[in-house]
Amino acid sequence: MVYTMLGDAEIGKEEPVSIYGVIVDAGHPYKGAKRYICTLKIIDQTLCSRDESEEAVKFSLVTFFAHRMEDLPVVRKIGDIIRVHRAIVKEFKNIKQFTVSLSHSSWCLFHSSDV
Repeated sequence: MVYTMLGDAEIGKEEPVSIYGVIVDAGHPYKGAKRYICTLKIIDQTLCSRDESEEAVKFSLVTFFAHRMEDLPVVRKIGDIIRVHRAIVKEFKNIKQFTVSLSHSSWCLFHSSDV
């Protein structure tokens, strides 16, 4: 399995990518119009900057869509690590977004307290 760095993923490619990152913010799963949804903010070494002149922290969004709430990740705390297979790269409000439809994608959550 080849993993793509978040900063290197190309927006608009139809080919799915596999990624991993550290969770810096997490929303609780909720019921949308047709499916359950969960959104996470993640970073990796391509989005972390040691340059203090940058005003905003760079991150990517990962948005999960599932037919059952229990299929979505529930983050215990900031710093957990998420691994995703077969995500589609899009853009949402000028932020790179990885869309994960659980009908053809998968994920694995590593709790930072367990690592």
